[in-house]
Amino acid sequence: MSTTVDWEDPPPYIVVGGSEWLSINRFKNDLSESAKSAGMSVVAVDSVGDAESLVSPNPLFQTVTDQRYLVVFRGYRADSQLPSNFGFQGKHCVLYVLEGRINKTSCPILPQVDSSLVVKFNKFSGSYIKSVAYAVEFLESEFSRHGVKDVNPVLLTSMAKTAGTDLGVLSFEVQKAVMASNGGDITVGVLRDTIKPTNHFDFTPLRDSLSQLNPTQFLKFMDRAYSRSVSDPTMVFLRGRGGVGDLAMAWLQTSILLKQDASPKYVAEVIGAPEWAVKRDHIPSARRWGTVRLLRLVRGVARSDSSFVSGCPNPRVALESEVVSAMENPR
Repeated sequence: MSTTVDWEDPPPYIVVGGSEWLSINRFKNDLSESAKSAGMSVVAVDSVGDAESLVSPNPLFQTVTDQRYLVVFRGYRADSQLPSNFGFQGKHCVLYVLEGRINKTSCPILPQVDSSLVVKFNKFSGSYIKSVAYAVEFLESEFSRHGVKDVNPVLLTSMAKTAGTDLGVLSFEVQKAVMASNGGDITVGVLRDTIKPTNHFDFTPLRDSLSQLNPTQFLKFMDRAYSRSVSDPTMVFLRGRGGVGDLAMAWLQTSILLKQDASPKYVAEVIGAPEWAVKRDHIPSARRWGTVRLLRLVRGVARSDSSFVSGCPNPRVALESEVVSAMENPR
């Protein structure tokens, strides 16, 4: 989904949120690049009030005297006083990147935002057959982003059934397939050589070892997983549903919401999990870890993801080191 914005006269607010973070981050990045190209100063503000330069103003627009800002705020609640709180003057637009559902509770300013500027991306929650169909549509568009068109629909369906329907994982599988094809057609042989099956993993031992902050059990699980996998499963653990990245983000959201005295029902709505799972798994895990340690874990997973995509020689060691370090250092 794309949103066209007149950066000469920007709207005061744009809101994006949901549970499907690949699409949310792409929307945020595309909007930031669009604003930068129009001479806007783009700054990021997080939920604890730190402000930092995200994108330098385009030097071609240094002669512009009227300062214009795109303020990118990632958090759990949209605050209409945010720009004045941080001293932003002149014309500005606030892009609220909300972690969870967009409603009147998380976004009190909703009535003030044009409906075309409220964008929602949520993980597909239909039946398995519909989830595969949704994943096939995504794969078709993802290959198109890389300049590859007319991929056999049967191959796309096989990809979705083999690698799972998590869009982050599928996006990475497409990148690998395109590189392996070297500009040629996407064939059965290309996919057989590159794709990682994900449905043979039981993530329960992983979740249990992380929940209990047990590095020994975590490393044992990783050793078993890697020894039984025919290809590198690191990206599954980083981006897959039930993997390290997925659990870390869900527990961090839970921890922050608990500090705000949120009910289990509300936590379940925000993170997109059943209430019984929130009570049984997410809340106890979030309390054992604590917000500070979970922040360290999320940042560590992000570093591992970045290094993996950048060609890290040993992504498994990088991921394991980040997780164990977060477990063993409470501060």
